Amino acid sequence: MIYIEYEEYKSKYHAAQKEFNDILTEQEKLFSKTQPQSTDYSKDKVKSSSFSNPFANYVIAKQEKLIDERLVEARSILKDRRTLLLAKEEELNKSKDYIDIVYKLYYIDKLSIRKIGEEINYSKSQIYEILRKIQKNLK
Repeated sequence: MIYIEYEEYKSKYHAAQKEFNDILTEQEKLFSKTQPQSTDYSKDKVKSSSFSNPFANYVIAKQEKLIDERLVEARSILKDRRTLLLAKEEELNKSKDYIDIVYKLYYIDKLSIRKIGEEINYSKSQIYEILRKIQKNLK
């Protein structure tokens, strides 16, 4: 039953996508601080001699948080996870196990129960029973 391993790989791939997205979001938040802001007139006017360069602060914060290195690492992990997932999907496509076939047709190809029945010559009740078995094994 290859579909169980496929589901495991898929969940790890989604976790890697989330991690990559989190790092990108962190970088976006840092970068947004460099963009021009409107003047806030609700505060008291105070003269200050300290001048801060937002872009320099952005570069420093980016280096302190190792964002570039983390992005490279996360991108590499994401690419490798995708490679594993595609290999497992290819293995699933070649599988002769009837459960794997129904899983592929229903969850990957998104075929209806009727179309699956026509494709593999099973009754609707047999397909529903296989899908229940798949759901039970995935939990």
